[in-house]
Amino acid sequence: MKELTVFKRWLYTFGLALILLLLALVVDVGWIKKTIWILLAIIGAVAAGYSYQMYEYGFDIIEKRKKK
Repeated sequence: MKELTVFKRWLYTFGLALILLLLALVVDVGWIKKTIWILLAIIGAVAAGYSYQMYEYGFDIIEKRKKK
């Protein structure tokens, strides 16, 4: 069940990043565009962390199955 929670968080983060990307492409005001790109970079780092969490959780499950 934990993997579902992490996956949902990753999906929400990915969805937010898509919305911000669309805004970054549409908005033509310089400082707003820079702020959106900074937010996208931060969200990318967070999504990478969630991906690593999913990978680690899957790896732990495989190790538990091997020990049985």
